[in-house]
Amino acid sequence: IYTKNKNAKRTKNIKYLKVNDIIILNTYKYRRTYKVYKIIKIFPNEINYFYDTDEELLTLVTCSNYNKKRLLVIAKLYDKT
Repeated sequence: IYTKNKNAKRTKNIKYLKVNDIIILNTYKYRRTYKVYKIIKIFPNEINYFYDTDEELLTLVTCSNYNKKRLLVIAKLYDKT
């Protein structure tokens, strides 16, 4: 999920997430609970974090540092309902 931090209502608080925080994603079909395990800042050309994996991950991305870097919050699936 990618968004510009200053304009996003649902993701504007990404910068306050910490490792082990819980993120709940609700859709009309299901509810997924994720636990944050990694928070990093990367340059826009660093794409190695966006490849498919065998794990069910949620990656939140937003601008940081005046658009020079991207803030990534990566969370692992914790519970399916």
